[in-house]
Amino acid sequence: MEAPLYLVGIGAHWPNHDKPKVALAQVPSGVPRFVMMHNPNSFEALPPSSAPVAVAGHTHGGQIRIPFTPDWSWLTFIREDKVHADGWIEGYGQPGNHLYVNRGIGFSILPLRINCPPEITLFTLQRAS
Repeated sequence: MEAPLYLVGIGAHWPNHDKPKVALAQVPSGVPRFVMMHNPNSFEALPPSSAPVAVAGHTHGGQIRIPFTPDWSWLTFIREDKVHADGWIEGYGQPGNHLYVNRGIGFSILPLRINCPPEITLFTLQRAS
């Protein structure tokens, strides 16, 4: 029998409900898993190789971007740490973990999006060869 795919949900980061180790506690080691969280900041606390594929949202892609500067958003000016606004985030988190941040379809605070199109992501999962 093949191992099932485990869907792991991480609680909200800001009210301090993101307990990644608790969420992963009942997942056997070495089995396929897909880890989901709202805030990409929760990703840092995941142990090495515990989230081969993880997804987050929260940032709305930064909502406002200057044309021809795809990595710039207003978030880069209000946040001192590195901004994880959208796409696959390289060099973040523990070894063996991979995070994708989705821009989503909504907005936060300001009801507008400029040069930051909404996104619905479809993942095609395949068994490792």
